Amino acid sequence: MQLSAGVWGGNYKISKCILDCMANQFATTVKGRGNCNMPVYNWCVYFGGCTEKNTVEDKPDFVNPYRYECRRNHLIIHNKCADTEHVTCLVKLGDKLVLVRKKGKCQKILL
Repeated sequence: MQLSAGVWGGNYKISKCILDCMANQFATTVKGRGNCNMPVYNWCVYFGGCTEKNTVEDKPDFVNPYRYECRRNHLIIHNKCADTEHVTCLVKLGDKLVLVRKKGKCQKILL
């Protein structure tokens, strides 16, 4: 399963370990090779020694898979879906955050 480098989190210890791993990979292995954040993040999660396998995949509904399952009830929607990318905005409606059809630029949400 490919994880999103754009949306992730964890406790301090695991997050710091993954960030340290990524910084090391950017400074050495992939240095000068362009935008490699997705493979570096995934490598560090699965092989960087920061997490156990069961802690990586025990919450698959935390965020929708990249360009997939855009209408399921995920905690976070990675807005890279064929019918929403560049055409929707996340807005605050009452006490909820919802996706709406884009009309011009998306406004900044102040929480």
